[in-house]
Amino acid sequence: QKIIAHVNPTKVVGLTATPFRMEKGQFNTCIVPGVMDRIVYSAKTSDLIEQEFLSPIKSFQNNIDLSSGVKTVAGEYKESEQSANIMEVWRDITLDVFNKILDRKRILVFTPNVESAELIANAMVAKVVSAETKKREEIVNWFKEPGHEQKILVNCQVFTTGFDVKDIDCVVLLRATKSASLYVQMVGRGLRIHPDRTDCLLLDYGGNILRHGSIDDIHYIESPSGVKKVADKRKKCPQCGFILAPRIMLCPECSYKFVAEKLEHTVSMKPSGASIFGEALKGV
Repeated sequence: QKIIAHVNPTKVVGLTATPFRMEKGQFNTCIVPGVMDRIVYSAKTSDLIEQEFLSPIKSFQNNIDLSSGVKTVAGEYKESEQSANIMEVWRDITLDVFNKILDRKRILVFTPNVESAELIANAMVAKVVSAETKKREEIVNWFKEPGHEQKILVNCQVFTTGFDVKDIDCVVLLRATKSASLYVQMVGRGLRIHPDRTDCLLLDYGGNILRHGSIDDIHYIESPSGVKKVADKRKKCPQCGFILAPRIMLCPECSYKFVAEKLEHTVSMKPSGASIFGEALKGV
């Protein structure tokens, strides 16, 4: 605001992928009275994927939820308690990740603190970057080098923004967050398009997808209180953890069949036609 006051421009345009922030547990928007008063255009991630500006994403949410039993401090899950949860289930996490990344080449992992980052890096035979890493540039260059060998990079609160590696084809969330902007920023590391891949694999162990919505569903609208995040509801396949739309009754990943009664609850919010539709589904 000081810079804008000094320059005194006639018009100000702001560009952002996340028009909101979580600060001390409060939801604050990018709207600045007298500077940037409104959103004039907002593109949906799903539209950008369809138009091939961003990469398609396949999302899985494991039954492991690192937010389980974790206290909230200043509006966010306590990092040390998340780390303690990782210490208990790191073997299960490692095995599940390895089973899913067999065809992936550039895997970026997010953890809640340095202790858990180092543990996971050792378990996955990966390299780790945190605020304490001295040879960060060397490790980043290693990760960016072109090639067909698989590379895993574990980081702790470092690569949420400003990290542009276009061939990242897997993002692993080994942390839970109540911040929608942080969630979007982490997953966004895998949304760059690259000719050597067709999609990005998202593995969530923090319950973030069902908490905030699928990344390709999230969009923003203006409301009287500012910018509001909106996301369509998704469900998780109980057999493989794949995230899919409520209307889909057959999991495309493992062929699990959902029973019609579960969808009947979803459509019962509509006052007319819902019961007829629900009954019709029972015969499907």
